[in-house]
Amino acid sequence: MISLANTPRVSVKNILVLTDFSRCSELALSYAVMLAAHYHSKIHLVHAIEPKTFAYSPPELMSEVFERLRNRADEQLRGHEPKLQNVPHEYLVATGEIDEVVQRVANSNDVDLVVLGTSGIAQFHSDELGSTARQLLGYTPCPLLTIGPYVQDHDSFPELSRILFATDLACDHPGAALYASSLAREHQAHLAVLHAMPGNAPPDSKEAEWMKQPLRQRLFTLIPNRSDLYYPPDCLVEFGDHPGDVILQVARQLPADLIVLRNAHHTTKG
Repeated sequence: MISLANTPRVSVKNILVLTDFSRCSELALSYAVMLAAHYHSKIHLVHAIEPKTFAYSPPELMSEVFERLRNRADEQLRGHEPKLQNVPHEYLVATGEIDEVVQRVANSNDVDLVVLGTSGIAQFHSDELGSTARQLLGYTPCPLLTIGPYVQDHDSFPELSRILFATDLACDHPGAALYASSLAREHQAHLAVLHAMPGNAPPDSKEAEWMKQPLRQRLFTLIPNRSDLYYPPDCLVEFGDHPGDVILQVARQLPADLIVLRNAHHTTKG
């Protein structure tokens, strides 16, 4: 039996959930509510109205169009009250490019995690891990969580049995890894850590394995508190021309409930 009493828990005081009101965003919100209840966090449910949404409106109608968009978005946000009634929360309709909105809201509210869906505005395209997810990776001042591609609707709290932590190994900052490890430990979930290597795998399987082995060892060292995990972590190295495709493929194979994306700009909060 693993004792969590002496294991430090990460602090998750504020969770930003970006929504476009798609089904996938609704699923992401369900996971955010589960995390907020577990960590006693506040949810900031945000909808961004991008300038391009009303850019082609006649100048004389632009203000009216924007006001209609804002009022409709505010009404849709408040429609989530039944789901959010048991956790602290607030709603925000913001104007601007998505990355700018998330960065602004995250910084002003000391956000610890950003949660979004993998489809809708964050669809997996053939060459990227969701346009929104990729756009946010360079700007979000905290780890980014997105739901797995096979996650289904839940009548109650969603299941969290498999977590995929994807890293490009660009930096060794422990922030996102600490959150992924903590989530796996506290929810008794399986944790897989993935690095996607650019390019095709060498035709010689021995050469491919020779290239992967030191990277697996490096992935293993990234995982904090490994001995406290309920299951041994899986360290995966896969080849592919597009990292997003590799992450999606592995997420499907596991299948992953949550994907934690590493952010080189993240600094861990105490």
